Amino acid sequence: NGMNLSSIMGKKKPVIAIVQARMNSSRFRGKVLKKTGDITCIELLLKRLYKSKLIDKIIVATSTNSYDDILHNKINSIGVECFRGDEINVLKRYIDAINKTKGKTIVRITGDCPLIDPHIVDKVINNFLEAEVDYASNVNPPTFPDGMSVEVISRNCLEKIYSMNLNSYHLEHVTTFIRENINFSKINLRNRKDFSEIRITLDEKIDLEVINSVVENFKPNIFFSLNDIIN
Repeated sequence: NGMNLSSIMGKKKPVIAIVQARMNSSRFRGKVLKKTGDITCIELLLKRLYKSKLIDKIIVATSTNSYDDILHNKINSIGVECFRGDEINVLKRYIDAINKTKGKTIVRITGDCPLIDPHIVDKVINNFLEAEVDYASNVNPPTFPDGMSVEVISRNCLEKIYSMNLNSYHLEHVTTFIRENINFSKINLRNRKDFSEIRITLDEKIDLEVINSVVENFKPNIFFSLNDIIN
């Protein structure tokens, strides 16, 4: 669709997606490597995310803990870059992961969103680039289903909050401090209809059954949209 404004802007501000994932999730251990259809949940997430037109690079960020070895090996085996960093201080993990990149625009995706819709991801990135804000998301407040969360943060903003003395809650949840703080400029993508009641995230065993039934319904196509899912 030609060189639109955001792709020109996007090139000046390389867009790096960080997918945070780990094996030791408290409610559902090893969830990101559970199979859905023919592939693991993390592979489904990554394949879908690679359809984004505005993301320049995807990095999976996991922890240095030994139980994440298996995840690290899996990500490497499918040819995606995997960074290993601080398990508890996730903000530090982000900062360290983007350290060697030229990324100015950071997209935060969590591993519990295997059905992430790349079209929605690009809409949030576009909002961010056009409005020139510190932070853009579709969760502040949420109107999309749980499992469709996209957050875009400027590198400067991430580095700024990293230099502050944040409490452990904010360090673990990365963006809560930005959302709560009026000194950061923010923009939120609203869905035309509020679907925040719908749950297609991967947090507990029962969630996997929902995701499996969605994947089963559309197979072999894995690139169905959020609208397809809702319909």
